[in-house]
Amino acid sequence: AHSSGRGKLFADMLEAMGTPPPGCAYPLFDWAGGMSRWPNVFPHIWLGCSVEDQKHADERREPMRKLAEMGWLTWVSYEPALGPIDWTGWEFLRWVVSGGESGAGARPNHPAWHYSTRDFAASNSIPYLFKQWGAWAPSSDVTDPSRFEQATLLPDGRVREWQADFPETRLIHPEMRPMSRVGKKAAGRLLDGVEHNAMSEVATL
Repeated sequence: AHSSGRGKLFADMLEAMGTPPPGCAYPLFDWAGGMSRWPNVFPHIWLGCSVEDQKHADERREPMRKLAEMGWLTWVSYEPALGPIDWTGWEFLRWVVSGGESGAGARPNHPAWHYSTRDFAASNSIPYLFKQWGAWAPSSDVTDPSRFEQATLLPDGRVREWQADFPETRLIHPEMRPMSRVGKKAAGRLLDGVEHNAMSEVATL
């Protein structure tokens, strides 16, 4: 059934991961639909998919749910977060990771996107890891944000230019958030002052 292409590559990879001595592997794919055609379930392999926004979450939810129903341990990487996601229907997950974008062309990510992801995970007893802010950090967490490139981000992902010395009254939406491009290292990985490091439990073999 998997004689060529991505199917064979995926099958070969799982064969290798399933060979003793077993470790714990977390392969991540954007090809969620194809994974459901693999018949064998390995308890030390967690299958994950990446979702950047609602469009990709909607496309990949059902294939991932089917994998969970087959017995696979499933997880999701919401990184880079590029738009808000309604996580309704993802309660089958065993691990959730979120984070912002880094690199030269990085786009800012709204804090509310990660707050809602964290809260979804907590309400469903799913381990949650906040990986990083990426290149952009909330200006409220930055000392002297006027030294950096500025932008404001609306909850729906729309970006507006911003100057650090603009008065707060210029914020035209209650959830509009000024962001500063400080770089990945300076931005860190604290969410509301908390480091979220929860990991999924490794199966005992």
